[in-house]
Amino acid sequence: YVIRVRLFNQDGNIVQELSRTIAADIVGAVYRTFTLLPPAPGNYKYRVSITRQYPLLNGESVYATSQTDVVPFEITRNVFYSPSGINPRNQAGPGGAEGFRGAY
Repeated sequence: YVIRVRLFNQDGNIVQELSRTIAADIVGAVYRTFTLLPPAPGNYKYRVSITRQYPLLNGESVYATSQTDVVPFEITRNVFYSPSGINPRNQAGPGGAEGFRGAY
C-alpha cells in the first residue's frame, strides 16, 4: 500500500507531496515518519491518505483509500527564520529547520 502526505498552502495548492510504498508482506502496525518543509512563513495544512491494494483471484485488483482530516498549522516568521530552526541537528530546511514530523 501507499502512504501519501500532501502539504497545502492557505489557498489550497499543493506545495509538497511525499509518499512511501509499504510492501504487501508487512503485517501489523506500520509507522513511517514524513518531514514537511513549508517554503515560507504562513498558514498551511496537511492531509495523510493511505491507498491499499487488494488483489483478486481473477488477477485484477481493488483499491481502497482512506484519509485523515485536514490538519492546519502555522509557521511564524520567528520559527521560519530562526538560526536553529525547528531542529538544529538537521540543516536541510529553511533556517536550518527539519520541518514538521509525524508518524502514520
